[in-house]
Amino acid sequence: PYGTEPMRFIDVAFPYKSKEGEVLGVIGAHMSLEWAQEIQRSVLASLERRTLVEAMILSEDLTVIIGPKYLVGKKMALRSDITGDSNSSGYEITTDENGKDYLIGFSRSHGYAFSPNLGWSVLVRQDVTHAYAVAKAMQLKILLAGLAVAALFAFLGYWIAKGVSTPLCRIAESARKIESGETIHLN
Repeated sequence: PYGTEPMRFIDVAFPYKSKEGEVLGVIGAHMSLEWAQEIQRSVLASLERRTLVEAMILSEDLTVIIGPKYLVGKKMALRSDITGDSNSSGYEITTDENGKDYLIGFSRSHGYAFSPNLGWSVLVRQDVTHAYAVAKAMQLKILLAGLAVAALFAFLGYWIAKGVSTPLCRIAESARKIESGETIHLN
């Protein structure tokens, strides 16, 4: 329904040139971001439900164009050089205005063939606790497996050492008895 949300548009314009490269005019379009809602429903929302990841598309000034409703229109604060002149991608850990830590990954584009000024960025973020949960679980499994292997080798080492040292201890005891003049009986 009209009036419940501000209407959002993207203006796209590029020069129309002759074969010789002379600018003959400008072709422009005023596109509604209605298609953004379909992208949100079909792609981004299903990703968020399955993986607890928030995906969004940011404008050149890092304002959320497409993404979770509570973030649309807000400017994202990033430490990385996502706003630089070159294509960039990367990840970082960032803290939102509520003090919540997120692991984010981003990729910046330089627009699309006919409109290089549509320099958007795709950003995904996930709560650090959830993002590192698999790694922490794996770390715990590796630690427990390491402790189990260490305990097994300690037991095997003790058993082998005892098997080797018991006959040597008997020989040493027999040698002491012989030295003291005692009679020993061999089995």
